[in-house]
Amino acid sequence: MTVNLERLTEGDFGGRVGESFRIRLASGEYLGVILAEVTAHPYLPPLPERRRGFSIVLESERPGHLPQGIYAVEHDLMGVLELFLVPIGRRDRGMRYEAVFN
Repeated sequence: MTVNLERLTEGDFGGRVGESFRIRLASGEYLGVILAEVTAHPYLPPLPERRRGFSIVLESERPGHLPQGIYAVEHDLMGVLELFLVPIGRRDRGMRYEAVFN
């Protein structure tokens, strides 16, 4: 089941920090990642029916990095999220990827 990204909010991810997700690669293999951060954007949306923007950071222990692009990111309870991921650098545990929701 592919998730409608326009309906997701920071709260959908907030309680999932530390949980496992999988990035489906073009080869059919999966890259395991952990949800490392969820950050609300400081500005308020201009219209009441718009959500506040936020970003998530996924972290992998795999060496190297995936190129930025759209990937199917899967979670056992949330389903399949088609996310534009950008590699943002290494940290203590591995490569980090950010997805921004506006």
